[in-house]
Amino acid sequence: MIKMKTILLLGLILSVLSCEKNELKKPTKITFEFNTDQSISIVIDINTIEFTLSELNISGKRIKGDPINFTRSLTTPLQLNLNGVSQPELDFDIPQGDYTELLVSFKNETNNTTPSIFINGNYKLTLGPIVDVIIELNSEHIFSVPTNFNGKNSITLEKSTKKKIITTLNYGYWLSSISSTDLDNADLTIGNSGQGLGNSTILINSTNNIDLFNKFVANLNGNNSAKIE
Repeated sequence: MIKMKTILLLGLILSVLSCEKNELKKPTKITFEFNTDQSISIVIDINTIEFTLSELNISGKRIKGDPINFTRSLTTPLQLNLNGVSQPELDFDIPQGDYTELLVSFKNETNNTTPSIFINGNYKLTLGPIVDVIIELNSEHIFSVPTNFNGKNSITLEKSTKKKIITTLNYGYWLSSISSTDLDNADLTIGNSGQGLGNSTILINSTNNIDLFNKFVANLNGNNSAKIE
């Protein structure tokens, strides 16, 4: 009789654990939005920012349940809408649960002909006219941004509730190391060679004004942020 009760109790425990495990596998829909931020003062007046995405990854840890790690590789690279509009191509279903960590990682498209990060702006030379400033990145760069849970240590994701992760790219910080002196002393492309709209352009990329390009790349992972709501 005692043995039968033990078997029944073990069966009940295993049944409860199985149900709990199945519950932890049920999906929560996550949508993604991207914004830009220029809370840091810079010397370039920015007109346009373009970012072409090739891959998005979301990883996380839960109080119960296995960690998650999902990657969306885009067959056709996606030019991000940086105005806080959800992009259905990036929707994810991730298991529900109490998360203590969610990390958003993504990388730009690598293309030798068209820059995947393109920034266009203007700068008034200290002893000269207003010139175009064009910043280009063609090489791969991986961005990793931890998600803020509004000051809490964890967040509960439930199968019946859609959540949105808003990632903000702080281009002000990206360009904050480039000073007026840097731009005044930069090499000018006269006549633009097809670049820009004015008479001259400060072209910043892997082959032009390389010292300024390196300052830009060094700051790419700084001060970007993500929040969930």
